[in-house]
Amino acid sequence: MPALQSSLYTVALALCVFSTGILSSRQTRTGQPMAFFIGYLVIESLGFALELLVVHPAAPFKSLSLGLLMATSLLTAPCLWLAIRETVSGQRSRLSDLPFGHWVVIAVGALMTVPLMFSAHSGTEWVGPPESARAWHFDFIHHAMIGCMVIFAVQVPFYLWKSRRLLMAQRQGGEMVGLAQRAWLHLPLFIVGTTWIMGMARTVQCASQAPAGLNLLFALADVGMTVGAMFVIIQRASGGELLADAEAQPEINAAPVLPVINTEPKYAKSRLEDDRRERIRSKLKSALETEGQGEDSMISLSSLSRSLNEKPHYVSQVINQDLGTNFYELVNRHRITRAQQRLRAEPDRTVLEIALAVGFNSKSTFNTAFRRYTGTTPTRFRASDAGPS
Repeated sequence: MPALQSSLYTVALALCVFSTGILSSRQTRTGQPMAFFIGYLVIESLGFALELLVVHPAAPFKSLSLGLLMATSLLTAPCLWLAIRETVSGQRSRLSDLPFGHWVVIAVGALMTVPLMFSAHSGTEWVGPPESARAWHFDFIHHAMIGCMVIFAVQVPFYLWKSRRLLMAQRQGGEMVGLAQRAWLHLPLFIVGTTWIMGMARTVQCASQAPAGLNLLFALADVGMTVGAMFVIIQRASGGELLADAEAQPEINAAPVLPVINTEPKYAKSRLEDDRRERIRSKLKSALETEGQGEDSMISLSSLSRSLNEKPHYVSQVINQDLGTNFYELVNRHRITRAQQRLRAEPDRTVLEIALAVGFNSKSTFNTAFRRYTGTTPTRFRASDAGPS
């Protein structure tokens, strides 16, 4: 049974390391490396490596491995929250964004694992030499471990709740892309949530002296969720479909055209005044038509709102109510209009060059969007020097 658990943790470790390498070449919407997502994956990798040392029959210093596992697990959820916060807000996260009180809680939890780590010995058994055994010492270690587990039990749901709120707030603000991109950001939440559930289950299993065979089921559930989620993450990364890329390019296939619906109930309690509404409309027109922000492939509702110095939900409301569309439709229509102008005025430039110039990241998505809005392809449009707009 330990051999099977070791194999499971080895597979999970290898996949986490591989995923870290894949994501190291990706960037967030801030144009920076995905440092916190990479940090999260490094912590996950370290966790599985320590799990492997804990269950492997021939591994020494088991108490040290378990203590380090418990201490590093306190960093997983905060690191994931910082990663999601950076992706959602479009602003670079820093370690200082984590409140001081949160660091204190992490430090206290880590300190509670120190007695366990100092009880480690070079043997392959949990219990050291008989002369080192002291009843009060074991009680102290166990109570300290329970204290760390209590912190872990409260901390992880708290950060999962905060992360979930960020994702839901973004979707309600009209900034979320397609369902597949939303699902990608939820995958790490499922991994951390599963690890938390299995950690609590192991604690109950040890306290109740339940059959040790349950540990294999816990390992299967934990590794199964991690492997499945990491497989999807790698698949999306290989296809360039991660949210960090997808949000940066609001293209037609990421946001299907929807009929304009009555938005009055949605904004019934909005405090947007008429003069501010007019100001936002004017700023939007200037940003798109004069400043060319719509042709920036990294544009998002957050970045556009920051450049306008307006709140994203007010900008979204004006786009929905006054312009009768949504953010992605607005940007794509603007890009196609610019593309039509360039196709006429710049006959020496290729279709791909024009697609990139107006903000699309590939020729295929540009062709799809162009046909959808104009009813023809860019090549035919240029050949006829005319077409519906």
